[in-house]
Order: sequence, then structure tokens, then C-alpha cells
Amino acid sequence: MPIVPAAVAAAVRRPWAVIAAALVVVLAAGWFTAKNFAMSTDTALLIAPTVDWRRDEIALDTGFPANRDLIAVVVDGATPEAAEIAAAALARRLTRDTTHFRSVRRPDSTPFLRQNGLLLGTTADVRATTAALIAAQPFLGPLASDPSLRGVMTSLSTVLTGVTGGTATLNDVAKPVAALGIAFDAVAAGKPATFSWIDLFAGSGRLKSPRRRIVVVQPVLDYGDLMPGSAASDTIHAAAATMREEGVDARVRLTGAVPLADEEFASLADHAWLSAE
Repeated sequence: MPIVPAAVAAAVRRPWAVIAAALVVVLAAGWFTAKNFAMSTDTALLIAPTVDWRRDEIALDTGFPANRDLIAVVVDGATPEAAEIAAAALARRLTRDTTHFRSVRRPDSTPFLRQNGLLLGTTADVRATTAALIAAQPFLGPLASDPSLRGVMTSLSTVLTGVTGGTATLNDVAKPVAALGIAFDAVAAGKPATFSWIDLFAGSGRLKSPRRRIVVVQPVLDYGDLMPGSAASDTIHAAAATMREEGVDARVRLTGAVPLADEEFASLADHAWLSAE
């Protein structure tokens, strides 16, 4: 008697024994799979480490571990001051979270740049900025001693005294007075207003302070998750939302190797049903 018909006949005579045997095989296969197979969403493992460029990349990552698997947090503010306040506040929050982040740093706000950044411009840029700062001295002095609305009014009073005495002209104060007037009118009308002393007195060209700041974070990745950096990204967005509720207004966006890889895996999951059909 052929083997297949014999096996079918035996299964028909003993159905429960066949079902029990099938369950044992399924459970054994499940146990073996769980012990010997695992999913990893580390895209670096997709390329063999023996490939020349991949070997060089591994050596670079080993030599500079702080520069791998990064999230670049882009913080945009209405003014340079707003962007700086938001970036500094966000960096402080993320630094305290050692569960989701290995490191947090601000490459555009290092002690060296804060102390010597002006010297990195061209001679023309440095001269323009220095001239603008010298011209702003009547405002900057009183504001440095009293950075409040009272200090602003004291600065205006000092400058107007100079105009009366002939040591200054109305053209010297036209720009700051006009800018203050626009801000005061908006506040009086109950509308949101922004005002930046940096924009007002900064020089022109490349040394003009930007309204964008960068916070670079190295997240703790979970390669057992479909999106390894999703927990860190969600934490950043939650921190930004909390800051907005507390009055720190800035736009926060994410880019870098980790968010891009997560987007790729997310799109894969979104269209998985197409592959299953």
C-alpha cells in the first residue's frame, strides 16, 4: 500500500492522536524559533562587515562613538533670543533623562563659540558688527544694569538727553524707537508681539544671529522594536509640548540618521498588508 494513502488512513482512524502530535510539533517549533531566532532593526547589520566601505564605517564609529546614531533636534524661534531660550531649556530637560538619552549637546553653543564666535567672521563682518555694537552703547549700558521695561525707558531717556545736548541725532535712535513702537502697539492691541535686541543691534552679513538652534542627542535605541528610536523621539516631542505650555514658544523638528531610519520602518509597517496579499 502506498505511503500517502496509508498515512491518511492512519490519521483518519486516530484523529486525536494526530492532533496531539501536531500540537507537540507546533509547540516544539515555536520554542526552537524563540530560542534561536530574533528580529533586529539595526540597519547596519544589513551590510556584511567585510565590505570595504562598511569596514571603514565601523572603524569610524569605533573611533568616534559619540557621532553615531544621532538625532538632530532643530529648534526655530520667532527671534534669536526665543530660539536660544527654547534650545537651552530643551537641552536641560533631555540631559536629565538618562533612560532615553546617552548624551545631549549643543554644537552651536559651545563655550569656545560663545567667547570667540565673533572672530570667525570676515574682516568686513567683524567691522560691521563692532560698529553696530559701538553705536548701540547708549542703549546697551542702561539695559545691562536693568534688563526690564524700566531699563528700556531709561535708555531712551538717556539717548534723548543726548539729542537735546547735541551729542546725538534723532536718526541715531530712529531704528530702535520704531521697533519698540511696533511692539508696544501690538501689545496695546492685545496681539502677540516679538522684539529682539539682537536683531536690532547685530551687524549684517554672516554674523547676524540666526533664529535656529541645533540640539544633538544620542538616544538609547531598542533594536527589538520596529522603530528603535521612537521612544526617544516621542520623549523629545513631549518635552517640546510641555515647554510650549509653559510659555516657551518655538518650533521643534527632528532629523538625522535615527528619525530617518524610523520613518523607513514605519512606512514598511504601514504597507505590510500589501506584501501579505
